[in-house]
Formats: sequence, C-alpha cells, structure tokens
Amino acid sequence: MIRKTILGLPVDITSREKMLAQVEEQIRTRTQGVFFAVNPIKIVLARVNYRLAQTAYKARVCFADGIGVVWAMNLLHRIKIERIPGYEFMLDVLALGNRKKYTAYLIGSKKEVISKTVNKLNQRYPNLKIGGFRDGFFQNEDERHASIEEIQHSKPDIVFVAMGAIIQDDYIKLLTEESDIPFIMGVGGSFDVIAGAAPRAPHWLLSHGLEWLYRLIRQPKRIKPMAKLPMFVCLVLKEKINRISH
Repeated sequence: MIRKTILGLPVDITSREKMLAQVEEQIRTRTQGVFFAVNPIKIVLARVNYRLAQTAYKARVCFADGIGVVWAMNLLHRIKIERIPGYEFMLDVLALGNRKKYTAYLIGSKKEVISKTVNKLNQRYPNLKIGGFRDGFFQNEDERHASIEEIQHSKPDIVFVAMGAIIQDDYIKLLTEESDIPFIMGVGGSFDVIAGAAPRAPHWLLSHGLEWLYRLIRQPKRIKPMAKLPMFVCLVLKEKINRISH
C-alpha cells in the first residue's frame, strides 16, 4: 500500500476491497490496527494538534474520507484515489462481520442513540454478535479506563468509536495502548445516522462530494469547524505554488 502525505498528514492509496481484506487479515491473525478516516478538517487540525497527527501516523490505514482529500491528492501528487466515506466503510465492515460471525463493540454517542443503533444492527446483521455497547460520556478518567477494561473483557474483533474528531481519536489512542483488539475505527456521527437521529445527505449531494454542505444547512453550529475547509483549500494551493516555484 502506497502512502503519501497531504499537508503533513498521511493518506494511503487504497480501495474499499483492499481495506476489507486488511480488516479480515487483522482479525484472522489477531493483529491490531486502527483505520483512520482523513478529511480536510482533520488535516488542518492535525497541523496544530500533535496527538491527532500521531494517531494518524500510527494508524494501519489512513483513507480518504473527504472529497477535498481526493482533490488535494490529485493536485499535489498527480494521483487519482477513491473517496471512501467512513460511514459506508463501517457498513462494509459490519456486513463482513455478519458473514464471518465476528464480535463487535460499539461505544459513543448518547445513551438513547447507541441503544437504537444496536437494535437496528441486530435486525440488519443477525449473525454479527454485539459483545457490548455504551455511550461516549465519562464522569472522570477512572470511568474512561473502566470502559476500556469492559471492552477488552468482551473480546471483540471490531470496535467502533463514535465521539467526534479529537475526542474519539484520543480515546482510540488509549484503547490501542490498553487492549489487543484487532480492528478499531472512529466513526464520528455514524451511530446517529443508523439510529435515524440524523438523516444522511441525499444521494445526489453525496455523489458530488457535497455532504458537508448538507450537514452545515442542517446544523448551522458546525460553521466553526466547517470554516477550516477554505483554509484547507488555501493551504493546498499554497503548497502547490511552492512546489512549482522550486
């Protein structure tokens, strides 16, 4: 798997099929590996957040979750890559788990959302064992560490963490240090989509890479993180100009 960098953050040249094969191999050999979804906001955040950048570099696979990453890869490296939405890849892994009868653990979101998510998954993937689940809110550090002990005790093949950028990545870092789970992936607001609490963008917007616009219209409070998108474009263009001039 070829790995390039975009503004300092790694991005792998891969496909959904190769990633699924990697997941299956990790579970077969009980080899731990984090899958990290790369989007423009994370790339900008990682420039000032060392822990986030460290999580990406330690990940087994860093895949292009955002259309902006696909654009930047083509502009900076002349490589056309596949956009792999994290939500869709999560469904791929769940389907794989259903076929192989894997055990999964889900952590994140609110109590009512995670409960609805588990109910939906039990209906949709009857052969997938949900070894445990809990919300993503902790009263203190002791409770956070206790949650990791609980996850490890359930011996899952797969763990999905849905807490949002930075927070979920810090939790995943802790989880990798204190457990031997084969496959771990942060999935942001995906549980809300599965539970029906947050509808996904219409297909025509998804196909044009405009899911971010749909989210912004539905949740205006996201304007602050979304403001990093034009910053990302400017940084990529500046990098391109610097390469041409040198």
